[in-house]
This record gives sequence, C-alpha cells and structure tokens, in this order.
Amino acid sequence: MLCATMIGGKPHYFPMPKDATDVEVREQAFELREGRVMTSIERSLLGIAHTMLDTDRLSSLYTAWRARYAERDVRMDVMERVIRGEFDVFDPDEEGVDSKSPNLIQVALEDTSEAASLIPTVRVQPAKGSKESKKTAQKMENIAASYMDANGVDLLIPRAVMDMAAFGFSVWTVTPDFEQNIPLVERRDPRHCYPEPGFKPGDTVRRCMFAREVFYTQLPADYQQVVADFTGQRTDIQQPDENTRVVLVEYYSDEEYVLAALYQGSTEGFNRYGSNTDIPFPVVLERIPNKVGICPVVIGSRITLDGEMRGQFDQVVGLLEAHIRLMGLVLDFADQSVYSDIWVRDLIGEMPYGGGSFIELGPQGAIGRVPPAVSSFNIQSDLQNLLEGIHIGGRWPKARPGQVDQSIASAKFIEASAGMMNTAIRTYHQILQRKLERVLRVAFETDKAYFEGTKSVTGILRNQNFIEEYSPGKDIDTANRVRV
Repeated sequence: MLCATMIGGKPHYFPMPKDATDVEVREQAFELREGRVMTSIERSLLGIAHTMLDTDRLSSLYTAWRARYAERDVRMDVMERVIRGEFDVFDPDEEGVDSKSPNLIQVALEDTSEAASLIPTVRVQPAKGSKESKKTAQKMENIAASYMDANGVDLLIPRAVMDMAAFGFSVWTVTPDFEQNIPLVERRDPRHCYPEPGFKPGDTVRRCMFAREVFYTQLPADYQQVVADFTGQRTDIQQPDENTRVVLVEYYSDEEYVLAALYQGSTEGFNRYGSNTDIPFPVVLERIPNKVGICPVVIGSRITLDGEMRGQFDQVVGLLEAHIRLMGLVLDFADQSVYSDIWVRDLIGEMPYGGGSFIELGPQGAIGRVPPAVSSFNIQSDLQNLLEGIHIGGRWPKARPGQVDQSIASAKFIEASAGMMNTAIRTYHQILQRKLERVLRVAFETDKAYFEGTKSVTGILRNQNFIEEYSPGKDIDTANRVRV
C-alpha cells in the first residue's frame, strides 16, 4: 500500500506492505522525516499519545456507551422508584393506589446488607521465602489495614452489598488524597457508571465513564468560567444561564483522567440522551495523566447467566406491586364496611348531614347504605402467595433474625428457612473478597506512584494495635499477593 508523510511542507510517498500495522507505518514515516530510527522512549510517548482519549469523540463515545446500557438503566430506574416508594399501581377505576403495604424490597435490601457486613482481615503472601520478603509482607498487611481504617471500609461494605442487591453491581474508585497522603477509596453511584462495552462480571475495568446531569450553576466557579469561555467563542449556541444543564462526564482509563462538561446550548434545553440530531459539545474541565498505569475503577458485580448487571430483586417488583394493589383494595373493602356511602331516593330538598338532621322524603322515598363489594374468600391466601413469591424470587427468607419462635422451631427448620440468605450472602462475600483484593492492589500502586517519603500509620489488625513507619517505594512490593 502507498503511504505519505510531510517533509519540508511537501508530501513524500513511500510503499508499505499491505498487512503493515499503524505503528509500523508511523515508525517508517518518522525515519524518513528525521533520517534516523525512533528511540524506545519516543515509541513509548507516541504510544501514549495514540491511546489518550480524543476529547472531540467524547460526545459520541458517551452516547454509544449509554445506548449499550439502555436496558440496564431502565431496570435501575424501576428499582430506584421502588426504593423511593413510587409504585405504578392503579385500582379498577384507573386511580392511583396509596401503598398500605410495607416496602418489602427496601426491608430485604437493608436485611441483606446488614447481614453481610463483616469486617474483613488482610493477609499478604510473600512472593519469596526470604526473611526480607516475609518482613515486607507483614508490613504490607499493616499498611493495608491502615488503608481500610482510614477509608471507613466498615461503612463502605454494607453500602456495596446494598448496591449489588439493588442494581447488580457496586463501584469503588481509588484515587490519591493529597491532603492525607494516602490512597482514597470512594463509593460511586452505580446509576452513573458506564464501563466500556464488553465488560462482564468479574472482568478488570480498563475504561469507565461516570455521567450525571447537573445545572450549570452547580459547577465550581472555575469550571463555570471554562464553559463560559467556550460558549463565548461560538455564535451557534446560546450562553449558559441558571437554567442551563450540562452532563458532567468523568472518564477513567489506565492512561488518564478526563473531566468534561457536555454542553448543549439550545432553546429547547438539553435533548434526550442519545439524540442523533443535536450532539452536545464536550468542554474539557480537567485532564490528568494516570501515573499508576492502572484504571482506578473497581467494580464488583453479581454473577448472571447472560453477563448483564441484574439486581437480586428485579424479578419481584411486579409481585410487590400486585401485593400493594390487592392490600389497598382489601383495606378499601374494610373501610366501605364501616363507612359505606348513603343512597337515597325521592329526596325532598338537599341531603342534610350532622346530628339532629331531618331528611324529608317523597311518597316513593327510601334511604339506606350502599353494601360493600363482596370480598373473595381466598383473599388472604392470595396475599400469602404473593408474599411467598417475593421471598422465593428475591431469595429473602421469611424468618428474619429474631422473628423465629424458638419454642416451636427446631434447629433444622431455622437452618432451612435461612438457607437462601446464607447462599446469597456467601456469594456477596466472595465478590467483596475479590473486589477488596483488587482495591488494595491499586491502593498500593497509587501509594508508590504519588506519595514518596517516610510515613507513619496506625490501626488494628487481628485485634492488635500497631504503629508502622514505612516508605512506599521501599516497603511495598506488589509482587506479593494480597488476600482478604
């Protein structure tokens, strides 16, 4: 094939094999321009430049990734409304039914997260059998324990289990905290997380995007000025005001971190996501190289048959709404039995109410109360069947902790009733184990890359207090394996 490069302002053509890669073409073009072979450092810098995100493509990348996870977003939106208590339940007259049932999914989420909230312990296996390697591994155990204590892992774990049960996955990021000089582990909202298409449960995240819509006035003053400078240079978009919305996008990879605002200035406001007619403009707010070389996003997700992110209670939302509808009608029937409406025939004048009222009827007059609707004899059985379906479909035992009467329940019965939750919690513990191991590995690499010098940390490991002084570059050996 025929390729070209610019030399002295003029194109210079040169042949290359048909199966030549882009890297080979760039190296040959460099050799022709400079008259020498490209050095290893120049190859590395060129490779980094070509792997960095092209911010002009950020809008189309954002649209494509959101389209990939469109069905997941629908499921998460349904679960979010359920947790808020917003149910699409209507009576036979197509009027909304007020929920008179407990929000069983919310209760189950809290039960599951609290039952699975155990404080993990850390072991570091030395890569070698030498005394020095064992000493380094022991020191790394104390360092890892200090990471977990400083970042409040005991509070992150129940929230992570709740995210996995509700939405199918939980997200943490590991970034440098320059105030405390330690790696910072933060929980991120799964509803805003979009890993690169092709990500499956158990995979290592290589590229990830977080996106949420905010008002322009919610941005820090420095970022507002960047957006204002961008819009001031263009005449085809309107200037931002207090009602202008932008999509704040955070892009993480093993090469860099990019923070950008997707701005769409039009009289109609921000169009629906994925619009093909009006693509928002990317305004880069921050762009920071990643010195660690590892994507700092760690995702722990439930194992599913099709590899999609599904919550533990996705399939029982319809059963809960049916229970709410039926329970509302049952209570409405009870209300009608006590406070049924009055019917009257051949009334003279207006219907008076209150004590001492006198109702005057004509020759064909009659008065009475409207009998309530006839309730099914199987109503209680129907409600019970719905409850059992919620427990079975959500793998949530009917016997919650402290609710089993020990005088009538054998140990075998208690074990069987809690078996489903024990299985689910065991799986969550396995996912958290792998997730924490990955987080600690990234934290060690972050500490080495950003925080040099000697530091002192304290904490508790295996019920013993410790004070440890260490230097990240000297006392952290990532060849050792971290076990949680």
